[in-house]
Amino acid sequence: MGLLIVTADAVASIETREAWMDVVELLSREFDQFGDVIGRLGEADWRRETDLPGWDVQACVAHVVGTEMMLAGHEMPSTEVAVDTKHVKNAIGEANERWVLHYREIAPGRLVSEYEAVVEERLTALHEMGSGGLNADSWTPRGPGTYRDFMEIRVFDVWMHEQDIRRAIGIPGHLSGPVVERALDEIEGALGFVVGKKVGAAQGSSAVFVVTGEREISVLVDGRTRVVEALDGPADVRIEMGAELFTMLAGGRTSLDHLGGELGVEITGDGEFGRRILDEFAIVI
Repeated sequence: MGLLIVTADAVASIETREAWMDVVELLSREFDQFGDVIGRLGEADWRRETDLPGWDVQACVAHVVGTEMMLAGHEMPSTEVAVDTKHVKNAIGEANERWVLHYREIAPGRLVSEYEAVVEERLTALHEMGSGGLNADSWTPRGPGTYRDFMEIRVFDVWMHEQDIRRAIGIPGHLSGPVVERALDEIEGALGFVVGKKVGAAQGSSAVFVVTGEREISVLVDGRTRVVEALDGPADVRIEMGAELFTMLAGGRTSLDHLGGELGVEITGDGEFGRRILDEFAIVI
């Protein structure tokens, strides 16, 4: 995964949600889910390609392990990334790739052990950190924030890679519950940026996103583009899809062109506006 293109307005939108679960508990739950999935992988599963260009299942696991190793203060591998590696787009992508290459030839069983060890190390550190440390100022992939903000992004990131692996090996699951709600919050917070900045929607425009069985999100272009509790009237476009496709499009795992005729998306109202939004839907770069 790369950088999250989320603005300060998006952060405010996320923070207005009721704090129903501590971020450390959410991260612990996702670590358990991720560990359960990789613990069930067969030998051939580790080399199955994922939706991420250049990354197989082992690369996804290596990325998650590497990021947690970095956060735990372990030294970055010295492995060099070839300058013509097409799927590396930025400095964060290069750092991610160094961990992927570092763990490329490690035996899967050892990589699982590395995952379990670093997760234990990280959760211990987070519990010892307490609320003061979590609320301290920090760099995050979406810009300046707190360490708590960073860990909320980690919940989103690890869950996205869990889903990458599940799709690659054909074992769907974990598409509802508290961790998924947190991931959807991350995407919801970016929708104003998508509609207002990436699409460049005209003043007065509006869109409603329906994540089937999960939530309905209204976006209004009114001075600035933002997520609002409700619109005064019908939206210009209403876009409905399931949670899995919603997150795949937001994470850049698929696109309208790739989906072809099997969209799995229902667009009501201004179809051209709706397709422009979906063409610009990815919130990671």
